[in-house]
Amino acid sequence: MGLIDTLSSGFKVVQRRPWLIVLPVLLDFWLWLGPRWSIQPLANSLLRLLSPENLPPEMAQMVEPYRELLTAAGANFNLWWLVDDNPTWLSMAVPGLSDPARLGVAPGIIETPTVALLLWAPLVLLLGVALGSMFLTAVTSQLPLPQAGAAAAGTTPAVEPAHDRPVTGVWLRRGLRTFMLATLFGLLIIALVLLSSLLLSVVLTPIFLLAPQAAVGVASMAALLLGWLGVVAYIMLYFVLAAIVSDGVGLWQAMWRSFSVVSRNFWSTLGLVLLLTLILWGFGLIWQRLASASLLGALVVIFGNAVLITGLTAARLIFYRERSAQWLAVTKD
Repeated sequence: MGLIDTLSSGFKVVQRRPWLIVLPVLLDFWLWLGPRWSIQPLANSLLRLLSPENLPPEMAQMVEPYRELLTAAGANFNLWWLVDDNPTWLSMAVPGLSDPARLGVAPGIIETPTVALLLWAPLVLLLGVALGSMFLTAVTSQLPLPQAGAAAAGTTPAVEPAHDRPVTGVWLRRGLRTFMLATLFGLLIIALVLLSSLLLSVVLTPIFLLAPQAAVGVASMAALLLGWLGVVAYIMLYFVLAAIVSDGVGLWQAMWRSFSVVSRNFWSTLGLVLLLTLILWGFGLIWQRLASASLLGALVVIFGNAVLITGLTAARLIFYRERSAQWLAVTKD
């Protein structure tokens, strides 16, 4: 099945099961009309720390752009937005809007001390992963079963009968398992990023002390190399969560399956990643125009984004399941 057919199959899943868009719609309405969780106390604490009075004159000018960024974040950022765009592919429309409409009603504001904000932020992130795991599991439960013969012939597999689908309890357990492994996967990525940063700082510190001018060039080359490695890792591990939720395997096995599927289908996977990125970027611009036009436009944005995200999520899962079925068939033979 080609990329266009895969996308078409993904949106057919939404057409057959429109209830799949309920979760992203409800979350967008909450982010739109619910109380805004302000990070102003945290921003104020950082601004005081970066105050020109507390810094040498040469550093005061360097940190000024960061002060402007913190000022804007304190005024506009909503801590609830951390549930958006998590690794489980659940993404809402409201956080991406430059000026989300408020239906003419001023939303309430939740203010929390700085220390409490630092404690609540990881919990909100975990809430986003939990909701995304529910969403991913629900979409997976409605996908057609891959058929080796149909996949090899390039035809669309038939949808399995309703009585052959897993029962609700099975998918609840799989959703909880997906949440736990997705959280572990996220922690692993964070640990690798921190370790890379630490190693880079250890290597560059002596160079900065001995040859500051050469260190700038070395740092730029190292950052470029790490950036490319990050892109390659992102592509090779693109289907880790798809393997977890579709195949019910552990994290390491899911990473191996993602690597195997991508390596055997690298160009088609790259095409899928680029196509989905282009679609999301293009519709992001459309959502901006519609949301700023009228109340009706904002409603269209919320429902349109829910359909888009759900259809693209189903397409990613279908792409993985078909290629994975082909790879497993070849491996068994």
